[in-house]
Amino acid sequence: MLHVPTSLNPSGVDDLVRRWQIDRDERARDKLVRLYLPLMEGTARRWGAQWRIERDDALQEACSGFIRALDTYDPLLGPLSAYGRIWAKAMIGHARHTALPICIPRNAFNDSGMVARAVVALRTRLGRRPSVQEVACEVGFGRRRAETAMVGLGLLSGAVSLSSPAATDGEATLADTLPAPESERPDSIVLDALTAADARKALAVALDSLIPRHRQAITLRLIDGLTLEEASNRMGVTRERVRQIELKVLPRLREALVDHPAVLALLGREQVAEVDDDDGLLLNAKEVEERTGIDRKNLLDMIGRGTFPRAIAKDRRGHRLWRQSAVERWAEARP
Repeated sequence: MLHVPTSLNPSGVDDLVRRWQIDRDERARDKLVRLYLPLMEGTARRWGAQWRIERDDALQEACSGFIRALDTYDPLLGPLSAYGRIWAKAMIGHARHTALPICIPRNAFNDSGMVARAVVALRTRLGRRPSVQEVACEVGFGRRRAETAMVGLGLLSGAVSLSSPAATDGEATLADTLPAPESERPDSIVLDALTAADARKALAVALDSLIPRHRQAITLRLIDGLTLEEASNRMGVTRERVRQIELKVLPRLREALVDHPAVLALLGREQVAEVDDDDGLLLNAKEVEERTGIDRKNLLDMIGRGTFPRAIAKDRRGHRLWRQSAVERWAEARP
């Protein structure tokens, strides 16, 4: 009587698979991996080269797929070599589309492969470049789906590179014909540079009224553009001390330079628009609090931020006075 083998696997493979699936014997798993390692190397070499994946990365993914195949393998499905090769190829394909800067769905890769093979077959058969409709009929896709895959493969004129030549001489490119943004135009860059230089010059003049230590801190932070860490190292103090000096000095600078829009922009604030209408009526801080409903602390904070009309004069005691019309207009425009 002819003997029919009960398994398509080599002797002892089924037993090792059962030991791993039932008992989770890692020694059995490792033995299977070493036994089928040449098969995984061949699979990684083939698909890694086709999909442009490093051989070591492809081998790692192939081994990972083979180990996952051991969890669900059944001898009735066929030999372990074929089943493990399927899982290895799937894991290499998963690594192919997840390793890109832009993650592309796996079905898009599959569509591209099917369309590429159909285009080669149709070109050989027809002797010319096939149309989108012919490719769609060949692979059984809709026209839009086939067209999307052909654009991804570069077979249709989809996106155009900005480095493409815009003239026959080959010197000018499409990027040269596009208008530059407003902020990148040479005249805007020069104007912004002059405005910033003017602002820093006015700020340097205002800093002369500060004590040397405060002037040094603000110069390092605003004019030289150093960080808190760098400014504190330069001055020999802590970062918190530099921050405290900023909080103390910046409101004074904003109030002193409220008529200079460029400096206010440098300090991160906008100028408060006022109408110069001198009605001769002045209000002190207490009267301003009564008319606006803002307490003294919040009022001083708003003045420091530049969001409240600035005082135009001071009384004999040095207290600030505001023009009544300006305060009333500010209160009416207040949301």
